[in-house]
Amino acid sequence: MNPFSGWSASQVAAHNERIVQQRTKKSAPIGLIAESIQKEQLKKTQRLDRRPILEAEIQDQIEAWLKTQSHRCWWDRKRMDKATTSRSGVPDFVGVFASVAFGIEVKRPGQKPSVEQIGELAWMQKAGAKTAVVFSCDEAKDFLLGLVEKS
Repeated sequence: MNPFSGWSASQVAAHNERIVQQRTKKSAPIGLIAESIQKEQLKKTQRLDRRPILEAEIQDQIEAWLKTQSHRCWWDRKRMDKATTSRSGVPDFVGVFASVAFGIEVKRPGQKPSVEQIGELAWMQKAGAKTAVVFSCDEAKDFLLGLVEKS
């Protein structure tokens, strides 16, 4: 787990700057060694900070939020870690939120749903469900809370 995952980029940069200042105050030979170690750690931290979020991480965030809404929501989350017997393209989340059926397909930023996924979402819409493709937990929240406002 990335210890900096809850930090913003500016917080990570400020932390790294403090570490650099602390380590450069050391004696010359040890200071040079510490500086090279620090530079390597800084590179690793920067790589971790730029790591794109995984689809499963977005799904975990959405599911955690849905659990806080269990008084008005029922859902099923499609498993990504095991083979499934459901049709190809079924949305990641299927459920009912405040009496409105929904389907949510989760994608990483910059990715697009497959032809099968688009077809399943269209089929759900034809049957009366509300559907969305989301790229973050906030987008999923906005979509679902919008269902309450529209009903």
